[in-house]
Amino acid sequence: MLWCKWGPRRTIRKALLLLVGLMLLYSVTKRSPRLYMDRLAAFREIVGIDLMDKFHDYNTCIYARTFSASPSELLEQLVPIMDQCKRDLQLTDASIDAFRGESEFKYHILPNEGSEGRGCTIVTVGIGSDVRSEMGIRKRLRDVQWRCAFHGADSMAHKNKELYEAVGSFYNVGVTNQTNLERRGNKKGSKGRNTVEVELVQFLRNSVRASYVVDQLLLTADYDMIPYFHEGSPLDEEGIEICQVNVVFKGAIDTTAFARFMRKALREHRWIFFKPLIGRDVRLFMLNIESPSCAERYIVDKF
Repeated sequence: MLWCKWGPRRTIRKALLLLVGLMLLYSVTKRSPRLYMDRLAAFREIVGIDLMDKFHDYNTCIYARTFSASPSELLEQLVPIMDQCKRDLQLTDASIDAFRGESEFKYHILPNEGSEGRGCTIVTVGIGSDVRSEMGIRKRLRDVQWRCAFHGADSMAHKNKELYEAVGSFYNVGVTNQTNLERRGNKKGSKGRNTVEVELVQFLRNSVRASYVVDQLLLTADYDMIPYFHEGSPLDEEGIEICQVNVVFKGAIDTTAFARFMRKALREHRWIFFKPLIGRDVRLFMLNIESPSCAERYIVDKF
């Protein structure tokens, strides 16, 4: 009956989606099942089962439609596939506000009223002599009576220090995946550059002094920072949750690393992805769909 109703192609596609969904469920339940199920139950209670299912279906849709793609094909097809999956599931991103910078947009979801019980922390890693977006985000937050602490890090103090201190606290360090406290001499043409590097978790704990939740991370990074967004990361080990991420993977696009990242993230269902921009580099907005704390503040009544 199903074959007659849907036709061969539609039947095969639905069977493939079901198979992929089962694979994704198996992959997430392999990791600390009790902890995962407890968090899943808490998240579901906060946002409702229908929305949680829609988020998971969105990830499954993207995963299924890129399942057989090569890394370069995934990169080429990702934007239209994400758009199509959003339309198919009627998933809106209207609550994601765009804030224009000098050469790019950064995205932010305003917090819900009544969720002011903890501090609000927004962190920029890699300022790039541009704080226009951060200024816009801060203004919108203050318009709705929020006072968030802004923290920005860049190895280049020239311009960045003065610019960011108009928004929040500036740190003249490079934030990477490992700490290197050796101060090397400035390279030719790197005026004002501090080559001290601090690992991300150490930076959040010791400099920002962040609580267990960081509301937003605005990150310009190399591909070696990808492990921070997967299950079992150094952030997990320290108990730090990040609710929203604007990420720019800078430099030449590593198609293999990016494809591996997307496929693993889609299987894990920790993040949902919006606002992709693929050109000279790769840009994404990522929203945490696993954390109950993030759900209360940034998901309830937003989608």
